Amino acid sequence: MCRVKIVVVSLFLWFAGPLWAQSSISAQMKEGQRHFDAGHFKEASLCFSKAIEKLPASKPGLQNPELAMAYYARALCLLKLKDNGSAVVDFNKCIFLDTTLQEAYYNRAVAYHATQNYHFALADLSRFLSYQPADTSARQLRMRMAQQMSEFELAASDAWYLYRLQGQERFFKEWTNHCLMGELWGRYVLGSDTALLEHPQWTWIHMDRAWALHVQGSYEQSQGEISLYMTGRDREFSAYHLQADNCTYMGEYEKARQIYSELMEMEPNNADLWVDVALVSLQEKDWSRAEKELTKAISSKTTLLAYAYLSRGVARYEAGKRAEACQDWNRGHMLGDPAAGHYFRTRCSTQP
Repeated sequence: MCRVKIVVVSLFLWFAGPLWAQSSISAQMKEGQRHFDAGHFKEASLCFSKAIEKLPASKPGLQNPELAMAYYARALCLLKLKDNGSAVVDFNKCIFLDTTLQEAYYNRAVAYHATQNYHFALADLSRFLSYQPADTSARQLRMRMAQQMSEFELAASDAWYLYRLQGQERFFKEWTNHCLMGELWGRYVLGSDTALLEHPQWTWIHMDRAWALHVQGSYEQSQGEISLYMTGRDREFSAYHLQADNCTYMGEYEKARQIYSELMEMEPNNADLWVDVALVSLQEKDWSRAEKELTKAISSKTTLLAYAYLSRGVARYEAGKRAEACQDWNRGHMLGDPAAGHYFRTRCSTQP
């Protein structure tokens, strides 16, 4: 649950103006604070409501800090009572009456988040951070919300700020996660350069760099990162698999086939590896071999079934088996592969 900021410790001393000097209003605010400090939020809310009733209404277009603070205090009580919708209403009134009350934006964001108004919550946190950019709790809360809304660039920015501020590995891992989920490959490679210079012992970074470089088509650099990652480690399936994929895209087919074969020994029931090795055969234009490997993948229930039908269709079409290829593309299309649908429409709808 998000931490709620409480700044009502000296509400009745917050203003020196004549309104707070009125004994009845001051008494209600003091009593409300005592109840709040004791955790009696319902009783505190009632006291703040009485103070609101006794304070004069704000004139149109004019700020009213005293009334704003009373609404703010009651909103905090409602937030503690989990009456989040009512809390939003009071925070709205508070901010309307005093736009400079910074904590109100933070706490309204908490209430908005609880009512699933995420865009409004994110906007309020951004407003609060414009006043207090070094507030780490607000940064973390905005980072979580941004991730929840798939706003990965914003989440990554907050994680990077926290990492640079505190230098903790956990924040760098958060940043890594946001970059990879948001496909911010170039940003990750540049930022991880900095992290490795400062923390060379974080060798796990090399594997994420290898993946980011692979996606960008920098296969040789990716291989170098894999080598650095695997130094001193036992053979790891994911790293070894990425190494084989890089070899395939670099045209090192025999080496790729060798690694895939070793991976099959590591995981003999992994049917997806037959799809991987078939890609090597397709690159070599060995259509017959590719067809056999993809048939094996399909019969072994690969999780890449739609892609396997697409690829076997290509192998069969190139081998002159048009009718069988069209069947495969239709199956791939029915399983949701758009490329298979394209091939079926363009190559199977008319007679050759």
